[in-house]
Amino acid sequence: MKNTSLISLLFIVIFGLAFSFNSCNTDDTCRKSRIVLLGMNFYLDTINHLNNRLVVQKLSIDSLWVKGVGTDSVLYSNRKSINTVKLPLNSFAEESKFHFQFNTFTDTVTIRHKNINEFLSLECGYIRTFEIDTVISTKNFIDSISVTNNLVNTFYVENIQIHHNK
Repeated sequence: MKNTSLISLLFIVIFGLAFSFNSCNTDDTCRKSRIVLLGMNFYLDTINHLNNRLVVQKLSIDSLWVKGVGTDSVLYSNRKSINTVKLPLNSFAEESKFHFQFNTFTDTVTIRHKNINEFLSLECGYIRTFEIDTVISTKNFIDSISVTNNLVNTFYVENIQIHHNK
């Protein structure tokens, strides 16, 4: 009888320790995996005059401001030498708008998307991911936009390319 009680007590202690370590790891995992941002990269399109071929290369923006339309928050404030931005999409609507100011030029980028509730686990609950449908912009600095990956989730990838012609 004593051995059974001792084994039961030992089992409870080991199970409790394993559960508490697992809970800490799960909590950290929940925090890390809940961030969902749209990835945008900037590119410069030029024509190689020797062979008349299009040359696409990463573009470093000298001064960039990005603000969400309908919000008071400035997401990027006079960032220098930047070629990538990560932006949060609107979880409560199926459209997100951003004002981009490139030095003295201003463009508005509109992203239409489907909002998807994705189940992570019982501990973490759900997160909101997105599927990009359409992207349009004004054409003051931006010449064209292309969607390279329409799924916006916790894995940071390039979702959108913004092109500028020189």
